[in-house]
Amino acid sequence: MSDDYAPGNDALPSVDEARVILSQRDLSLSIPINFMTIPGVSITAACFGNRVIGEGELALCYSNLLAVGFRRFELDLYWDAGRSLWSFCPVEMQDEDDDESTSQSQSRTASPTSTNPGGLSFPAGSVTSIPGQNPTGALPISGTTEGASAPPGPTPQSEPMLAQGNYTCSPGATLETFGHQLHSYVVATQNTLAAQLSYYVFNIHAAASSASPGSPAQAPSNLPVDGELIGGMLSSNLSAYIYTPINLANNRANLNVSWYTVPERYRPVTDYYSIQIDDNAVWSTKDGWPSESFIEFSSLKRVLFQFGTIDPQMQAADFSPDSEIIFPPGYITQSQAKVSLNDTGGVTDGCYLHSPPANPTNTNSSWA
Repeated sequence: MSDDYAPGNDALPSVDEARVILSQRDLSLSIPINFMTIPGVSITAACFGNRVIGEGELALCYSNLLAVGFRRFELDLYWDAGRSLWSFCPVEMQDEDDDESTSQSQSRTASPTSTNPGGLSFPAGSVTSIPGQNPTGALPISGTTEGASAPPGPTPQSEPMLAQGNYTCSPGATLETFGHQLHSYVVATQNTLAAQLSYYVFNIHAAASSASPGSPAQAPSNLPVDGELIGGMLSSNLSAYIYTPINLANNRANLNVSWYTVPERYRPVTDYYSIQIDDNAVWSTKDGWPSESFIEFSSLKRVLFQFGTIDPQMQAADFSPDSEIIFPPGYITQSQAKVSLNDTGGVTDGCYLHSPPANPTNTNSSWA
């Protein structure tokens, strides 16, 4: 199924690579997440560079990116006003059962992928324990578990593809499909040592008209409402796993009943944020963030969402209902404001790499 988390065989980490990934995670478990550096990638650039935007491409590419260690993803979502849904295709599409779409579509068979189970286990006490641990103190790692079969790869299937200007798109390459893929990944790794946080930034665009796919997109006449909003759609089956702005606000308001209720090794190190103590001995913070260990092992949360850029054509849309689920722009990312790029993505001014500070202790490296 293209909705399943199923990385290709060549994307699965080796035993040594898996040890490195786990060690890196465990060494930073008590560091607030806003001070952790993690690799990020654009789904559009990594998966759709050839302008072929298919459900199968999305599933396999996203699975592979997770398997090799990417944890921060930028998604370009296009509001397809004709179908009233969020799509990865920059051009509006017809419904799959529409006669015109059927006559123009091409049948494409997705290639099956296979996985290669390896083996990896740790003695008791050598890694962080989480619910679901077996009596030996070791937990299976998804895709590398000794004596167990790895998740099956996507099965061959006929996927309708439609030429849309310079793009070839599948009607199934939508936010709904991605939500199922993300849910599959979270469930597959929820009770294993592969459990890690992942971050998703949504850049909002309007899809160009199918009648004029090469022209700039226009402001849609019908904008997303209610159940069509991004946060509402994703929370329909991911609500238990999303660390939301409300979770953060509640945690910050009373540390006595949030971050400080867990064993000390899971608490965020206090050197990274300010603390206020009121007359009732209630500890709170205005700028603190939890550690990954608190979010994962205590709260059992796995994902954070944030809005990125919102194109002018979509500025009239009301995204306020999503504010309880999705962080506002710039909240969990730090933009490179002093870097200028040309049309091909080359740097024309500035530098992504900051010069080493003369006094590192006076430098705040938080992205919050």
